[in-house]
Amino acid sequence: MNNGGYRIIKQRLLAFHGDDNYVGMDFVDPPVDFTALARSLGLEAIKVTDPQELGGTLRSAFGRPGAKLIEVVVSNSVN
Repeated sequence: MNNGGYRIIKQRLLAFHGDDNYVGMDFVDPPVDFTALARSLGLEAIKVTDPQELGGTLRSAFGRPGAKLIEVVVSNSVN
């Protein structure tokens, strides 16, 4: 799951401390391209941004041998 940052830590900061000053918790400068990173290590890598595509992507991936990375992009909203 790729939410573009450390969303779970942001949620805890907000819930427990009421603090929404999130310093250094977003992967934006530079952004991390997890699929490119996996491919550079020799893995098959697929990025899914549409929830409707996830089922088919998983079925297809499990139907082929070898290690794979399936990056599922989700919302980075803390609420």
